[in-house]
Amino acid sequence: MILVKAKLNRTQIRDSEFEGKKSRAYLFHCQKTDLDGSLIPVVISTKQLEVSKLLESHLSDGDFHLIPISNARVNAFSMNGQASYTLDDSLVTHPDFINLD
Repeated sequence: MILVKAKLNRTQIRDSEFEGKKSRAYLFHCQKTDLDGSLIPVVISTKQLEVSKLLESHLSDGDFHLIPISNARVNAFSMNGQASYTLDDSLVTHPDFINLD
């Protein structure tokens, strides 16, 4: 698990189908900051509705917050120059999630 300091720009829901199986992803288009203060576009995703609602309410104030990430693999979203991460769902639903900042 790593922590990414990010600020929400917008949210998106993406439905997809592969071999007859439908899935839904909740995407958070954010800006993350690094140690020198640079702003880097990033997409954070989850497949859990409850987790997406918790994260959206946490990020709704427009400030930077620490977000727990479980996977830093490069995937299809990086084709447009954005880093892409998958949320650590179990940490977002943990009662102490709000206290990370």
